[in-house]
Amino acid sequence: LVNVLRHEASHPLLLSAVRIGEKKFIEVVRLLERFVFRYITIVGAHPNPLYKPYYAHAKLMRDKGNSYQIRLLNADLSELTKDRAADEAFKANLSTKLVYSDNTQRNRDIRHFLSTLESHRRWFERSAKKVPVPDTMTVFDITATTLEHVYPQTANPSDIDTAMEPKKNNLGNLAIMAQSDNGAARNSTFATKKIEFSKSSVNLTKRLADFNSWTPKELAKREKELIDMAIAVFKI
Repeated sequence: LVNVLRHEASHPLLLSAVRIGEKKFIEVVRLLERFVFRYITIVGAHPNPLYKPYYAHAKLMRDKGNSYQIRLLNADLSELTKDRAADEAFKANLSTKLVYSDNTQRNRDIRHFLSTLESHRRWFERSAKKVPVPDTMTVFDITATTLEHVYPQTANPSDIDTAMEPKKNNLGNLAIMAQSDNGAARNSTFATKKIEFSKSSVNLTKRLADFNSWTPKELAKREKELIDMAIAVFKI
């Protein structure tokens, strides 16, 4: 929340949340992570409107301690989301903001996005109802992950696909892999890469091996699936 999403404005709220108990503290962090990624990172809404509710809830947390109800914070953040970061704006910006580039922060955002989807995959596939719940069995350290281009970022001259070249940095063509299982040959064809994808410890990456081919059609289908999942996971 602070080191990856760079949201230092949350410091007073987090310091106060220490007083409401470990379980509730974790819930607050999870809520803020989803909200900040949606509201600031993707939609680009101005952070100024956040200070008033942040400070108000920081005081409530200090006053009430473990009896503080997180649903109150959730309600205020939900209103801000509806007003300034509604589904349509979030959905549209996901495709335009999460494009691979030489920008280190942007690529960190992409890895954060894909790892967050992966950690919520079981919740999403089971029902995707109520509050999103991540899988606590696996904790992602995004500094230990890499981004892989499905259609290679630099294809061998004999393998260049002119239809794929303009789309190669798009979200649908990006996969997250653990450094320990990133054995895919970066410039290889999809037929070669899918063998490595099938061995990945990241399920969303492993599923790439289910595609028989990799064309703009498959890329668009996968990108839509990722965005549809994000609408559920990052819902406030």
